[in-house]
Parts: sequence; C-alpha cells; structure tokens
Amino acid sequence: MIATEPLGNETLVFAEFNGGVWVSRMVNPKQLEAGDRVKMSLDLSQAHPFSADTGRTLRG
Repeated sequence: MIATEPLGNETLVFAEFNGGVWVSRMVNPKQLEAGDRVKMSLDLSQAHPFSADTGRTLRG
C-alpha cells in the first residue's frame, strides 16, 4: 500500500501491483500506514478500466 485518501465513510487505497498503481475503495475503513500489506480482491463488475494509450474508457 502506497497511500490512503480518507473520504469520510470510505477510503481510497493506492497500491502498487504488477508495475502499476491501483486505486481501490475501502468501505468501513480502518487505519493504514504507507508500506502496510493489504489483501485486495477485484470485482470486475465494479471496475473502470481505461486505455493507457488514449485515456478513454474500455467499457462499451
């Protein structure tokens, strides 16, 4: 985990994975520190993928 951004009832969590930075939303947040290891899961139905080349959404 690189950093967190508290937003009240949820927190954005920024993490390095596979050469990139991923952002996820933590509902019912708990205190995290930079460098903490966190377990994350991916719900593809909630993902918002974008093209690295164009910046456009990959959703149709």
